[in-house]
Amino acid sequence: MSGREEILGLTALVQFGGIRKMNRFTILMLVLSSSNVFADVYLSFSKPYQGQMNMLLDSRQADFGGGLPNNGFVGVVQLITYPDPYACQELAVRPETNATTIAVIKRGAPANFSRQCTFTLKVKNAQDANFDAVIIYDNMDESLEGMDGDDDSIFIPSVFVSQDSGRILSEVPPATLATLTGDPMPQWPSFLVTFVIVISVVVFMLTLFMFYRRRIQSRMIEPVMQRLTKSEALKLPTRPYGPEDATDSCCVCLEEYKSGDMLVILPCTHKYHKACVEPWLTTRRRVCPMCKRDPTERDTVATECTPLVVNVS
Repeated sequence: MSGREEILGLTALVQFGGIRKMNRFTILMLVLSSSNVFADVYLSFSKPYQGQMNMLLDSRQADFGGGLPNNGFVGVVQLITYPDPYACQELAVRPETNATTIAVIKRGAPANFSRQCTFTLKVKNAQDANFDAVIIYDNMDESLEGMDGDDDSIFIPSVFVSQDSGRILSEVPPATLATLTGDPMPQWPSFLVTFVIVISVVVFMLTLFMFYRRRIQSRMIEPVMQRLTKSEALKLPTRPYGPEDATDSCCVCLEEYKSGDMLVILPCTHKYHKACVEPWLTTRRRVCPMCKRDPTERDTVATECTPLVVNVS
């Protein structure tokens, strides 16, 4: 069964519910991978005074007709010359023999041919003439392209080669053996390759942007969570300057306390100027500048055994 027949059968199964989990994208990938794949034409012949010669020609397999077997399709090449090299008209029927023969046909049509001479017409005429496979060579110097067509009556394989390869096939001696082998790797259309590249770049850029944005947001949120709110700062115990504060100083501004100062006493018993410690707690960190304890933890009292650095959530 050819790749085209396999895809048609698979599509029918999907339509009738035989394969329910396969989506349309999978079908598209299978169709693209089964059509117009690369193939190789391996020639083997001998010339006088030169001995055995081998040549390898690049080709493209048609998306109609039979597929190439895994071990290759071997046959003797025969150049079509009558009534013309284009095989746009019916060919003389070959006598049925055990020898496998591959017709070599030129692309295009003769000047007096009134209708379009398609790839399928050429291969169908060769098939009706008892040829087992077809090699069509280009009539112009251009890159290889796929042979498109739609004719379910064609069952023999066919490949397309370049104009230079056609010159070689036209000059090989009789009884030259050709082995047609398919390439297991599909030739994806250029638009699909471009689409995949663009999508990959877009996904990468979006991922990078989301990562960068998340990191910036985390950096902005984390300090906010580690600060004391103004309402929390107002709840801290305060008292005015007293005689017991005469020998002490604020470790934030490094100035001694004096009469008229308002002091904040943190739960850890460390005291500061109210005007100094409140900005510290609300704009920097919600910890005591000296012992690094959270001022909202009122159930613990700092002693000489209390660690100076603790985890702050």
